[in-house]
Amino acid sequence: MFASLARALARRLCRARVPHTVEFPVARTIAAGRIDTVVIHSDRVLSVMGAAEELAAFRNALRLVIGAATMEPAHAFCVPRHDLPELMGRAGFRGAVVEWILPPGASAATLEANGEVCAAFDIPEGGEPAHHHLRTSPYVHRREDIYGSGPPVHEVAPDTLALARLLPEPILDFGCGGGALVRALRGGPRDPRPWN
Repeated sequence: MFASLARALARRLCRARVPHTVEFPVARTIAAGRIDTVVIHSDRVLSVMGAAEELAAFRNALRLVIGAATMEPAHAFCVPRHDLPELMGRAGFRGAVVEWILPPGASAATLEANGEVCAAFDIPEGGEPAHHHLRTSPYVHRREDIYGSGPPVHEVAPDTLALARLLPEPILDFGCGGGALVRALRGGPRDPRPWN
């Protein structure tokens, strides 16, 4: 009896922790790159995923409109995409993600690129994210302020290293943990500078 009750409770807890996302395919080429998908995460982060030669141009081309307000992106970053040379027809493109934090109560949004509507969608209800205070904090937090356990990693994932090698210089590895990325980049044409 106790074992079955414990298993049922564990299943319920695991289901509660699994993030629920809703994806909207867009598949549209814009002047700054390509928009593949809009993803709305359960913590009310909206991600536009695609590809771009220049991340800043991709970010600046996109507008998220909720009601009459234009939202400012919270983050923009590159991700590895092994399919891009054949998808885009030329080298130099990399995966690009632009993210917005959706305000409470937002129920619909429109994504625009260079003034043209690319997608309009309903926003599902979502809960408060973990570490929500980090989204608007003016402070630089340390590892112990964010993570609950575990030492820094000492090996760099191959995708992370390949992406770091595409970055323009200078490279500053801010909050570099154990320094694995700096060690992996040294000895090549780059001279990264760790800062902790």
